[in-house]
Amino acid sequence: MNLLEEGTWAEWGKIFIDNFIGTTANASQCRINNTDDIHFRFYKKSRRLVAYSDKPIDIENSALGYIIHYQLEDFEADFENGSVVFLGYSLFEEMAGKEKLIERWEKSRKKAYEGSVMHFMRGIYQNRLQEEGFETRYLYHRDNTEKRRVMGIYQPYNRREINGQLVVEFNPAANKNLPKDSVNYYQSVLRQPNILNTTGTALLAADSLRVKKETGQITILLRDDIQVIYRRQKEEPGFARLNPNMSAGNYRLSFVTALGDKMYTIDPSGNYADPRAFFTGGYWGWSEKMANGLPLEYTPERE
Repeated sequence: MNLLEEGTWAEWGKIFIDNFIGTTANASQCRINNTDDIHFRFYKKSRRLVAYSDKPIDIENSALGYIIHYQLEDFEADFENGSVVFLGYSLFEEMAGKEKLIERWEKSRKKAYEGSVMHFMRGIYQNRLQEEGFETRYLYHRDNTEKRRVMGIYQPYNRREINGQLVVEFNPAANKNLPKDSVNYYQSVLRQPNILNTTGTALLAADSLRVKKETGQITILLRDDIQVIYRRQKEEPGFARLNPNMSAGNYRLSFVTALGDKMYTIDPSGNYADPRAFFTGGYWGWSEKMANGLPLEYTPERE
């Protein structure tokens, strides 16, 4: 049994584009000029897709006015748990254009920057999270014990997943003696997630996360996962359309799962380490792709 398949661009190119370039409004104005250099391996047993390239990936971003040469070090889409990780090194070149086009690019870059992970990290470094429009709280997870209890009473006969959400269908004959009010309650409980999330009441200030400050960098500690709301821009319509279960329908709502030792170093540009241990979801999980990428030296013009 062959557990590894070499894949082609025709098979996996769209999945790669959606998860590397993205599906934001800016993504529609991006293209990869050397797709032939990108290769794929699919691991059947673990349901993982790995992409690799021996040459830098050349990206033309007409939305932000950059040519990006991206040295891909790692790309893995894990279909089992619905996660994607990609890492690499970017070299940005400014595209040439007339004055009006350059002005449009500058506005688009500022929009891509505002509310981004780069903006957030700079807010932490400068101790200006709330002043920059971020509301940050600790995010706690607990097992949905009521759902487990109800599953022992109300007998399902089929479970399936739709858009990443568990859907439970029921056998009426097995539950015919239950009161209607109880049935309605059980069905509402079984539509809930297996893990319930709650947030802390207190807003986190950047200095409450800092544990060390050195020349040119700070170190922060995340004791738990965090929820981040950016209140100066609302969601792009495309996010709600493609991610209805994650959409808050209003301001940009993201979360961060802190892996490893939960210690991160941040420099003034917003660059942080280790990116492998900083897993984003919600709005950032959708928006933080190459179509919205900016060079570390980018500074927005102040109005």
